[in-house]
Amino acid sequence: MALGATLVMVLSSLRIAKEGLEPKFAIMWSLAFSIISLKLAYKRLHPEVVGYILYCVFSAMGFTALLNDGLASIGPIFLFLGLSTSAVVIRAKNFFILVGLQCLAFMILSLLVTSGKIAPMPSDASNYMLSGRTWVFHGIITATGAALSFYGSSILGQWYRQNLTETKNSFYSAISILSLARDTETGEHITRVSYYADILYDALCKSKFYELDFSKSELSQAVRLHDVGKIAIRDSLLKKPGKLTSSEFEEMKRHSEVGADIIASIRNQRDASDRILELAERIALSHHENWNGSGYPHSLSHEAIPLEARIMAIADVYDALRSKRPYKNGFSHEQALKIMTDMCGKKFDPALFAVFLDVSDDFKDVYDSILILKATQA
Repeated sequence: MALGATLVMVLSSLRIAKEGLEPKFAIMWSLAFSIISLKLAYKRLHPEVVGYILYCVFSAMGFTALLNDGLASIGPIFLFLGLSTSAVVIRAKNFFILVGLQCLAFMILSLLVTSGKIAPMPSDASNYMLSGRTWVFHGIITATGAALSFYGSSILGQWYRQNLTETKNSFYSAISILSLARDTETGEHITRVSYYADILYDALCKSKFYELDFSKSELSQAVRLHDVGKIAIRDSLLKKPGKLTSSEFEEMKRHSEVGADIIASIRNQRDASDRILELAERIALSHHENWNGSGYPHSLSHEAIPLEARIMAIADVYDALRSKRPYKNGFSHEQALKIMTDMCGKKFDPALFAVFLDVSDDFKDVYDSILILKATQA
């Protein structure tokens, strides 16, 4: 963007050297300088605001050229740049309004031409159009405009996608907080299991036994929603200090299906193709399934259990064992590993559990670091 604006200033300077200083060149300089300033300050502005500014800057340059040099000027190139760069981030309805404004301006320009206020072509039109200098100048401007349009559109597109990602991440975090609304657990649990999932994902990428069809960031966000169904479980059950009775446990088991239903409903209302919500739905439903088929809600076994749910099972159990709950004290890292090892082949996928053991010290580091951070903030 800044490079294109600099080239506009350089080319204008060359014309000043040959034709002398005219108001149109000063205007071109001012607008090009505005683009350079925008490049320096764009991080502090909303993407759509930048789109409007670029539209105004390029449109002003375009109509300045048209009013000074007529229809044979480079004005249409700048008008095109104004629309093409702004189209990346401006909503469709508003974009068509901007197109309409340009059309209106062209109508006014046409009236000025027909009334003789401006010339549709320079007076020496034939010589001007056949001049080698004209072809070189317009060729450079066209190439610069194309590069500037591509660069500006790429930057704004990347910016827009990043902004959209941040908005989605905030949405997923807000959903995950629902699972804490009435549970005894805290936000540290959600943060920790997200880190655990990242660790296992990286380890699995080095493994020859698993093919991952989701990204680390998708998994990291999805696992945060695993217990959202607990909002449907009554407080007396969630906060009971002792062991649950058989009937109470049956009621508690409902949270996996309720959570999956909640996430499915959100997917249907927002975007059924949302990959994170798709993963989250399967994790919420199946993270209590066991490798030997003794889990719930559907008694799935082995590879019938989604890989993301098997990852979540290891992360969830490790954190549950390490954490203090109303009905138990927290176990040490070594005690947690011993208990989980006894569950291997029953609750956990043996091959996945072997990967976990290789990186279990990283799990310990995550748990201890968040615990220390919480203590320093208390």
